Amino acid sequence: MTVNPTARDVGRHPCLLVLIVLASFALAHGTTWAQSSFEKFYTASDPASEPPAADPWGAYYSGNLAVSPSLTPVQPPVQAPAELPALIRPPAPFVQPVSYDVPTYTPHGLPHCGEMEAGATGPGHRGNSLITSQRYDDHWCMLRVDYIQFNRQDSAGSTPLTSFGVDDIVVLSTGDANLEDDAAGARVALYLNLFHSFDLELSWFGTLEWDNLAGVINPTNSFFSVFSDFGLAPDQGFEETDQATIHSIAYKSQLNNYKLNTRFRWSHTTRPWTGAWIFGVRYVELRELMNHSTFAAEHIDPFTDEVRGPAEMAYVIDVDNDLVGFNFGLEAMRTVFPGFLIGADFEAGIYGNSVKSETRITATSINGVNRDKHKEGKTAFVGELNLTATYRLFGEFYLRGGYQAMYIEGISLAPDTFNTTSPFVQPRPSPPRTNGDIFLSGFHFGAECQW
Repeated sequence: MTVNPTARDVGRHPCLLVLIVLASFALAHGTTWAQSSFEKFYTASDPASEPPAADPWGAYYSGNLAVSPSLTPVQPPVQAPAELPALIRPPAPFVQPVSYDVPTYTPHGLPHCGEMEAGATGPGHRGNSLITSQRYDDHWCMLRVDYIQFNRQDSAGSTPLTSFGVDDIVVLSTGDANLEDDAAGARVALYLNLFHSFDLELSWFGTLEWDNLAGVINPTNSFFSVFSDFGLAPDQGFEETDQATIHSIAYKSQLNNYKLNTRFRWSHTTRPWTGAWIFGVRYVELRELMNHSTFAAEHIDPFTDEVRGPAEMAYVIDVDNDLVGFNFGLEAMRTVFPGFLIGADFEAGIYGNSVKSETRITATSINGVNRDKHKEGKTAFVGELNLTATYRLFGEFYLRGGYQAMYIEGISLAPDTFNTTSPFVQPRPSPPRTNGDIFLSGFHFGAECQW
């Protein structure tokens, strides 16, 4: 019989055989311990992980995993993440503190801080461009009341009226009653904010009235009139106007202005500017009245030695100019600092002027009144300029003031309609002359309130 050499060697070495037996025992015991520990660990921490009794993979894929009824599902406790020791904690990023010098001026193109505050807390329309535009966006009504004062310059000519002596030095003319003094009046404007960036303006200013009076008096009855060519035709003139004691001239003019405008507003997005395009209609009413009066007291005519007088005459010229037309213009405003605004607006248009004139003559030798009426149309021009500064006093109450000018061309003025033809000769037509113009300039001061 053949013997395995390896077995023979093991038999020769009993120590080696003992070691093999011990290793087999340790391996079997360690496997049993590892299996029991595995089952104990998973049963305590996760009941759903208990292996099924039969086909575990089939149950898993079919979704019918069995859970032992004797075990209560336990949710694993939620634990806060452990804080790392300071020695291994990553360092926080280092941030260098930065300081900025706040400028005391407003950078170009940026809004003022105070203006932004005004816009946030209420209608601060005296601020930057956005705030200025709120001047017409944050209210529905605005009322302006101004005191106005205008100086007048016109193109009326001067007609000689009276001479001292026959065809001698002129002592009175229509120019002596020119209207160079200032006239005071009022202006009222109502603005309705119908919808965003659209205003309806209703305004009036008047009643501007200029008047002047000039005259001469001589107790020797030495005045002669232009109606007799200063005592030449007829010789020694007319009883009412020549060898007269008193000659006078009175001139009066009155103006009213009515406007209905729409204002389409715009504003700059970053600059303190805002404005509006103006479209509307205007009606200008200009009334002219001139009265030339003469009076001759009772006296002895030095050339005929006859009693002459008393006698008198009144020559009245009444002219009405009614101008109606469309109005176009532009308004621009700028905020100087919060609460203080400056601005300008200009309006102009071509108008139709309906001119009506009437001459009335009454005299001692005339029965009743001699009347002469005329009416004609004329194309006219009207331009208006306003320069205004507005300051917020409190709340929504503002003070305002500035300069205003107005130019009107294509009108009839009473001195230009004066007819030097003798009032005692008929017919005597006196059509109006419609090539006159006036320029008005002055200041305005008032208040503005909105709600």
